[in-house]
Amino acid sequence: MLAYIKSASDPNADPLGDIMDTVEDDFDFIISGLEKLGREKSTQGQALTIASNMADGFQSIIKDIASALKGERVNETE
Repeated sequence: MLAYIKSASDPNADPLGDIMDTVEDDFDFIISGLEKLGREKSTQGQALTIASNMADGFQSIIKDIASALKGERVNETE
């Protein structure tokens, strides 16, 4: 996959937006792949393991975001 890297001095650079675009594309690929694995009886177990690992990862990310938001609220009141 080719990636366009914007210069740090680019006033229109949106690093978070760029990463979010990549994450969205990757997520779409993951879902499609899991659906394909889930359709085949011989790979359903693998799909379940991968999906479970992904769900665990999401929970970790959700906790990180909640913690960051909580810290943000604390700083706003000071």
